[in-house]
Amino acid sequence: MNNEVNREARRSAGDLLQSVLEGNVSAAEAIEKWPLDSNDKLVDRVYGLLYHLRDDEDIRSKDKRYADWQFNEFRSLLEELRREE
Repeated sequence: MNNEVNREARRSAGDLLQSVLEGNVSAAEAIEKWPLDSNDKLVDRVYGLLYHLRDDEDIRSKDKRYADWQFNEFRSLLEELRREE
């Protein structure tokens, strides 16, 4: 795997995830803009979890613990993306 491509994919993924967490971009918008050809397991993992974020609005609205867990998980993954840049 090319390390330069890896860093760029993580930077882009981190920027998108941060925008989602700040409420500036929806999960659906982030999915559309996601760096799909990253060949990076961490970037791919976050991408897959964005689908849950997009699709689980009804669950989060009924279960605050689930919502807190989901957003804490994304914050943790954002730290990991930033650390690996």
